[in-house]
Parts: sequence; C-alpha cells; structure tokens
Amino acid sequence: MEWVDGNLGCVCAGELVYTEHGPMPIERVQPGTRVWSFDEARKLWVLRPVVARKDSGMQQVYEVALSNGRTLRLTANHPLLTVQYDATRPQKLGRYSLQWKPVEALQAGDLIVFPTALHDEGQPYRFVQPELRESFTGRNQYGAEYEMNSHSRQPVQLPEYADEDICWLLGLWLAEGDYTIQQGRDGVRYGRVGFSVPTSDRAYPRLISLLTRYFGNHAIELRKDERYLRVNSLEFALWLQVNGFVSGAKAKRVPAWAFTLPRSMQAALLAGYIDGDGHARGNQLSLKSAHRALLEDVQQLALQCGIHASTVYTEQIEADINRSGRTKRYTAHRLNLSNVEPLLPHLTPTLRERVQTPQKRMRHQRLRGFRATSLLTPEMGVARIEAIRPSVIAPTYDLEVAEAHSFVVNGVLVHNSRVTQKYPSVYLLEPGARGEILSVAFAGDGQHQDTGGKLIFAAPYTTGRITSKSISKGTGRASYRGLVQVLEGAHHAKCNVECDALLLDEDAKTDTYPYIEINEKEVTIGHEARVSKVSDEQIFYLQSRGLKKDEALTLIVSGFIEPLAKQLPMEYAVELNRLIELEMEGSVG
Repeated sequence: MEWVDGNLGCVCAGELVYTEHGPMPIERVQPGTRVWSFDEARKLWVLRPVVARKDSGMQQVYEVALSNGRTLRLTANHPLLTVQYDATRPQKLGRYSLQWKPVEALQAGDLIVFPTALHDEGQPYRFVQPELRESFTGRNQYGAEYEMNSHSRQPVQLPEYADEDICWLLGLWLAEGDYTIQQGRDGVRYGRVGFSVPTSDRAYPRLISLLTRYFGNHAIELRKDERYLRVNSLEFALWLQVNGFVSGAKAKRVPAWAFTLPRSMQAALLAGYIDGDGHARGNQLSLKSAHRALLEDVQQLALQCGIHASTVYTEQIEADINRSGRTKRYTAHRLNLSNVEPLLPHLTPTLRERVQTPQKRMRHQRLRGFRATSLLTPEMGVARIEAIRPSVIAPTYDLEVAEAHSFVVNGVLVHNSRVTQKYPSVYLLEPGARGEILSVAFAGDGQHQDTGGKLIFAAPYTTGRITSKSISKGTGRASYRGLVQVLEGAHHAKCNVECDALLLDEDAKTDTYPYIEINEKEVTIGHEARVSKVSDEQIFYLQSRGLKKDEALTLIVSGFIEPLAKQLPMEYAVELNRLIELEMEGSVG
C-alpha cells in the first residue's frame, strides 16, 4: 500500500510568525491567536485568527534566502506568493500576475511578495510596577538591630505607560546598560542601574536629561573616569526586571511587549539601541553585538517598522588584548539597516547628521526590470530569491488561518493548509487479493479537502472497494479524486466505488473526479456517487424534539457516517467522533 500526502507544506519549528502579540515561534502559536495575513481580494494586510495548528512531524526543510535579507525555512511543497510573467498574455491585460508556487517549483531570481509595512495596530504598554518593601531590619556595627523604612526616599517618576522617551532610554539600556540587585539576609537590600555612556558620547546629553527627570539629581552618580553612569535605585532595577529586561551582555533580549507598541515607540526603542551601539555607513546604520539573539530581535522589530534589515552576519574578529602584542579571536554579529526614515526623528542629532540623505526607496512598480503598476500596492514589496538550499530535518508545523488562508513568517508571506490532499493507494499483485479503502473528509469553512484513492489490479480474480464519505460546511469544498486501473492479465477483477457527500450549508460544494482505466475484457467495475443536503425540515423536526440546532446537525452527520464508522477500529472510531463534533475541522482519514 502506498500513501500519498499532498498537504500544502509546513514551516520549520522556530520560524517566527507575525502575530498580534509580536513575532512568535510557530510551535507556540495557539488557535484563536490573530496573525498577520493577506486579503488577496482587497490586497490588504489584515489580522485573522488561527483556526488550528498542525504538527507535521520531522521533515526535510529548505532555506529560502531573499535579496532583502530575509530568510525562512520550510518544506519543499510549501507555497509562497510569487510574481509571475507570461509573455503570451495580451499586454493590455497585464503580463504579470500573483500566483502561489511551492518552493520546489521556484528558483533563484524568482520574485516573492512580502509586506513592506504592516498597519499600526500597536497600543502603549502599561508597565508592571515592582513590589517594594517599605521597612526592613538594619544592624549597626555592634550587631544591634533597628527598624528602617523608605518613606523618606525621593519618589521615582517612571511613567505608567510607555512613551517615546522611555522607549529610547530602554533601547539605550539594551545597548549599554546593566543592573545589579543585591540580596540581603532578609530580602533584597539595594539595586543599581548602570550605563556605559561616557560624558563625551552623543547619547549622554539626552540620557542625563531623562534620568534627571525620572530620578532627580541625588540618585545619579558619575564614575571618576566619566565613562560610566550609575543610578542608585532599587526601584529602577526591579522595574527593569519585572518588565522583561535581563542584565548581562549575552542574556539581553527585546521583551515581547515591545512588538505590540505603536510604530513610533518601536522606532524610538530602536533609535536608543542604535545611539548606543550603532554607527552610520553611508545611508545605512550598522550594529554589532556579541549576542546574536538580541540582534535577531532588533531585526524583527525593524522589519515590523518597515525598515530594511539585512541578515544577521557572523564574523571572527582579532583584537589586541595587551601591549605584548597578543591577540584574541572572538565572535561578533552584525546587522545592517537601510531605509531608516522612521528612525531619524528619534536618533540623536549627531548620528542623524551622519546618516546620508536616504536614497529614494525603489517604488514597488519597478525592480530590476519588473514593472507592475496595478499589481501591487505600496504595502506590498517584492524581493528576488538569492538561493534555495537544503537545511535540516526538523520538526515542522502549519497553521490554518480563517478567511485569508495565509500568514507572515520571518517577514515573508506563506500559504496555510487551506487545501489538504490525501491519496492512499492499494496494489493487488497476487490472484485472489482483496483491497479496500475507507475515506472520510470534513471541509470546514474556506477549506478544500481533496481526497481519494487508487486501486491497481495487477492479478486475476482480485477484488477491491473504495468508500468515500465527505462533509462540507460553510464555504468548504470536498473532492473525491480516484483511480481504478486494471492492468493487462488481471481478468475477472471486480471493483466498486461509492462516493457519498453531505452538504451542511448553501455555499458548501462537493466534486467527484473518477478515472477508470481498463486493459482487460472480463472485468466488473462500478461507480456511484450520491449527494445529500441537510434541509430546514430535518433541522426543524429534530429541534421540535428538544434538540438544539448544533445537536441536530451533529446527529444528522452521525447518521450519515454510521455505516462507515462501524467498520473502523476503536482508535479510529474515537478520532472520527471528534471529527463529527467539529473539533477537528479539516481532518482527513
């Protein structure tokens, strides 16, 4: 027996799906989460809920690298939205078109669609406030204990909600900051927050202005060499900690809530990081870090702001470590940003002046010979494939997204599992052999379940049977696509194909595509197809007996499936019951 699974591809675990809560690994996306999708009819980027997440197991994945620096890993049969050129079409009708193509049908040079900017759905984040002890026990030099309290401390004026100023400060802390929280015998005793920003640094004037606003002059301490600034504030250190900031050069990450901010605040946070750790290179901004994951966070945040972010490059650097001439090799990571107009209002004047006047962004209608005046919108960009290469065998997942049936991964648009195909095949090779295929498909709203089976008769006196039942709901469409093939010499072969379809709604559809190939004279082949539709009278009758509409519908479906369910082993019958209860929309068996 041969099983052909034609599911439209999967995405490698760890790849980031753009959700309403920011980029999230695909394996963590739950049903109900809204993800960024593409409305093909209106050509708009929209948020749509995930209906289901599918664990597709270990598969070979391929890395697709684009000219805009974005990469993603997915299976060979996963479709991407491409721009295709057809020279045979009349020029008035347009020779370019948008088409979904699987990775295996693509090659270097093909054009892939991606979002240049997503609609600003962000909201100011409300900061978590740390719990502070107002009193604790102190001890003097003689060991005598006494009660101390913090009622007289200078109040800290940190904002309740995120704004552009605090976001810039937090971005600078990610680049140049640290904090220390000292534990005492009976709890936390003190905390400090530091910034490695010399007084001569371009960011120092704005830094000292903001710190004075939030903490006053008394808490700010400048080291004697004027290269390090410290804020003696336990509340500030705890505030950073409870809001997702981790101290340590190789532990820092951009907190998840930053990806839900308005674009202006995201740009301010990026600008603070760049003011601390970046430099201008022509019309680009370049960043270096020892922590790759932090740069990848910055990359995703930049892409969300419509900024062109390169791949995160890794390089080995040699540096002198003392006067003896000894050198040390260390690993550094680099990220380049271009089209940085959203950042310019938030950068320090010194760095802003060093960024050359940005080149005009290449219009979406023209890209190295590609022109499509009406095909794309300003929010739709195109990038050429630079390479497609085998990556690893890894866990893979796919999502089913309501209505739009697509989602954005690593800044690139991919299709979801709207169409599912399964074709079991049975080869009857010995005289008297018997084969039977049972198939059940449920096509939920917006889905297309394309199922079927193959029976190959290669010996005489063989018998076979295909029973296919399908249920279509909403705008779902279920198809049977089958092959019965009788090879030469398989005389007296017998086969019967039965296709039953149940339509639950007015817009539901069903199709049957039988193919019969006979190379013998003495054979018996039959094919029958029946379509039933749930009527208002049936629903009314069951409701008059005390059933709710959903219960009545489930009962009708159960009766439709019952003849086949009796033939299934227990574990399959249990799975089928879940299908009937509509808990597994889109399952095929």
